[in-house]
Amino acid sequence: MYRDISIIERSTRFKLIPFDPNNHNHCQFLVDLWNTPLFISLCGKTSIDTPENAKALISRRFISEYQRNGYGTYIISLNTIPSEENSNKSTLVGTVSLTKGDSEESYSIPDLGFAVLPEMNGKGIATEASNVVMQFAKDELGVDDVFGFCDPENVASRRVLEKSGLDFRGIHKLAALGGIMGAVYALPHMKEDLSIYGLRV
Repeated sequence: MYRDISIIERSTRFKLIPFDPNNHNHCQFLVDLWNTPLFISLCGKTSIDTPENAKALISRRFISEYQRNGYGTYIISLNTIPSEENSNKSTLVGTVSLTKGDSEESYSIPDLGFAVLPEMNGKGIATEASNVVMQFAKDELGVDDVFGFCDPENVASRRVLEKSGLDFRGIHKLAALGGIMGAVYALPHMKEDLSIYGLRV
């Protein structure tokens, strides 16, 4: 069943906007973000190197997640208007997501993800956006449990997850993410036995 996914406005600094595959700026921003040296170093090179490829991904994956779960991947758009000398700069600065798959390997709860442009790192945007999207999902959709996964060596992402209120639960093999080893985080109230949520350790 189709779900109407609205803009989330719960911060004075930014709003969270669902991706629109027919919005060229959204497609181009995904290309720009996923092809920064920082993103590639952390997540690897993807095939999202043109607006057309981005549009296909948004249509195929992001929209289906919105419709299936009522949440998904959002663009972080600053509320401030760029100054005159920076008028060519976009207010789109990153993404934040709650992602829950539908395959046999998928976990029963969503996991938190985030990425911001390199020049916006260190400003607390990823942490605030993470808290906003989790609180929205809890208040509006009853999502009480959330995972966080990242490379164990990614100190910055681990810090964001911790500042977002998630606790470190060890390094485990992530079947839903291709079997890679990842640092696993979970909200404090969640069970110690993570297999309850489909993560076999």
